[in-house]
Amino acid sequence: MLRPSNYHSGDILTFDRAYIDYAKFEEMTEAGVTYVTKMKKNLRYETLGDMMYMTSEGRIEHRVRQVGFTKRTKEARN
Repeated sequence: MLRPSNYHSGDILTFDRAYIDYAKFEEMTEAGVTYVTKMKKNLRYETLGDMMYMTSEGRIEHRVRQVGFTKRTKEARN
């Protein structure tokens, strides 16, 4: 399902992967794909940017958040 020929810019995917493949996530991000997946307990994120686009009536049209992910290693937990 996640072969590059199966998704396109603007696609939205949801899935639960048994393992984390950061290279696949980066590939989908660069292709313009939006995806939602379950975070592992040792994965941390930080909001790097947050922008809301409003309509002329003052309603939120859409919101874009940029996040950075880091993995906590066993050594960092001790």
